[in-house]
Amino acid sequence: MPRTTQNKTGGPGKARAPKQARSRRTLESLFDACTRLLDERAFVDVTVKDIVAEAGSSAGSFYARFESKHELLHALHARMHDSAREGVADAVERLDGAKLPPGPFAKLLVGSAVRLQAVHAGLLRAVLIESLTDRVFAQRGQQLVRDTGDALASALDAKGSSRARRARAIESALLAVMAILDQELFYGAALLGERRIRPAERIARLERIALAAMNLPNRST
Repeated sequence: MPRTTQNKTGGPGKARAPKQARSRRTLESLFDACTRLLDERAFVDVTVKDIVAEAGSSAGSFYARFESKHELLHALHARMHDSAREGVADAVERLDGAKLPPGPFAKLLVGSAVRLQAVHAGLLRAVLIESLTDRVFAQRGQQLVRDTGDALASALDAKGSSRARRARAIESALLAVMAILDQELFYGAALLGERRIRPAERIARLERIALAAMNLPNRST
């Protein structure tokens, strides 16, 4: 009997929400333990035994919820994406109908992507590697990009551009920024040149990349 639901891409998705508080705490402890371990080592070097030991749980509790560590990774990835969607929705709500020209919009987009990478670096690194053999990870990521483009299209001020075009422009910008961030996960400062680039310069560079990818006029900053 499967222990996870199916997400909209057809692959394994979120773990079933436990009804009892104790069971919810156990699930959260497994999530947190795996996240901490992925910040320290590669997914291939993390075992179920490591996860349950880190969580202070048991193998029985783990296998009551997941068939394998790969299924847990899928659940973590799906949960991260749900959180990212909620963050996008909150950003749109805070704007309260206001529209941002491309310059400030790029700041919003880049800031969100950088924060997501900083919080979930180990998980994202693991997912990038596993996506080479499991296309569901990539499909889930592509769906998030599409959802983000659609959700934020109403917040981008670009006169003469249809909502559909704004959504696609946002997708292009997000993909371009994510490509750089993904490389940084593996190669770090080596990609930024011989000299050490300050954080502000790094963000400004990513914002320029986002603007170029959107290919929309930057009427104000």
